[in-house]
Amino acid sequence: MAEQILIDLLTADETPDNVRGVDINTRFDEDLGVDTIYFFCDISEVKALFVNLVIRNDSFDILSWRMYDTDDWVFDDSINVWPGE
Repeated sequence: MAEQILIDLLTADETPDNVRGVDINTRFDEDLGVDTIYFFCDISEVKALFVNLVIRNDSFDILSWRMYDTDDWVFDDSINVWPGE
């Protein structure tokens, strides 16, 4: 899915707000001096792929491609742990 979104971005005349149901975002990267494009693509119910890239003419550079947990973290305090006193 992320590769299909990338192909759609490369063939678009300008950066769309949404591709294949995924929100496309841009931000200026001061270190690179260019606008970067980023999006989250669902992998499963509890994981998503974060993609951050730069498109220059007909080429692109992937700055990061990371998997993130999207499930809410729940603190487990069911075990009685010695407090250290």
